[in-house]
Amino acid sequence: MNFTFMNKIVFDRKVLYSTLNSAKACLSDTGLTILKCFRFKYIASENAIEVTSYNNLNEMRLIIPVIDSDCNDGQEFAVDGIRLVKLLKTVKDSIVTVKIYDKDIIFSYNGSEASFFAEDVESYPDIKIGKRGTGIRVNVNRNDLYRALKRNIGFNDISNVVTSLSGVGINFICSNNCIDICSSDKIVFVRDVIECQPDISKDLCINVMPTSVKEALSFLEMLSEENVTVSVSDDERVMSISYGDFGSVFNCTLMEVKFVNYLPLVNNIKSNFNYFIKARTSDLIDSLSRIKVMSDVYNMSHFVCREEDNKMDITYTNDAGYKISENVGIEGSCQGRFDCNLNIEKMINALKVFPGDYVTLAYTNPKNNAPICIINEEGDYKLMGVVNIFKS
Repeated sequence: MNFTFMNKIVFDRKVLYSTLNSAKACLSDTGLTILKCFRFKYIASENAIEVTSYNNLNEMRLIIPVIDSDCNDGQEFAVDGIRLVKLLKTVKDSIVTVKIYDKDIIFSYNGSEASFFAEDVESYPDIKIGKRGTGIRVNVNRNDLYRALKRNIGFNDISNVVTSLSGVGINFICSNNCIDICSSDKIVFVRDVIECQPDISKDLCINVMPTSVKEALSFLEMLSEENVTVSVSDDERVMSISYGDFGSVFNCTLMEVKFVNYLPLVNNIKSNFNYFIKARTSDLIDSLSRIKVMSDVYNMSHFVCREEDNKMDITYTNDAGYKISENVGIEGSCQGRFDCNLNIEKMINALKVFPGDYVTLAYTNPKNNAPICIINEEGDYKLMGVVNIFKS
């Protein structure tokens, strides 16, 4: 070890571990050292550490307050981030002290210590907000953004060929002070609308990779602020989520292929889906979960609700003789016959998106093979899912 020079920083272990565990989302365990490291930078005016992480496409900066420090403003060091997070997960002491030497970074805890090689900090540039200019910028509630992004994870086209449905669409409709966040795996389409306060009245739809959305969720989990800023660069290649001009920031590279234009579908549903069945969400999920146990590779179930009925019949039968029939009560009575086949697992996943006690199934004449639409309990279409039906 080289002990020619030493600075010291003292952290609360829980704060340090939780922050680094979120920042780890931007690290890549590919064998390339530069993609596995955290860079730490001491900011004296804040008595805090900037921790930055990078991968091939995205970058993240989070702020960690320190308990005590004995180092200069701007002091930097970089270490293997994946190994450090694994180490801190096992440490039980409430305090972790970091000693910074020329060639070694030593983490002390419980009277023990672990030595890390000091990586070259020159390989880790500062992360900037709006480094490609700002084409669009909105303020949004952090919790609303987090929930909307999380609801759209898992509904993506995962075929080998990149398509307009491969990512999560974020449609800035600044003229209406809102953002549509949507996704589709070709069977289920999910859309969540949240309010925003834009700087300019400009509309733009971008496509974000699902892996980048997961990294954004890890970033948002560490923020306690009520509102965050979402911006897109002038060239529409980078989206940033940030708080403050010099605070936490997540920059992600956007997909080149644009998200599919889904607005005609939404407008058609609002205009032409004139039959409605309201049911308790948990009853539907419970019944479908039991049917799933009896299902096979086809995973299809037959839904029937006859006119004037106050219940919906959901049945499943396969060639081996397994059969199950579930009755789900509905609010009021059915005004128009509902008769279709639906993918059980996809339907369950779509229903889990909805937080309310009830959902409404909107549909048209069952003979035209139109999809069904799941509407939120408020009935305002701000949260909706569209599920394709299948012929018998």
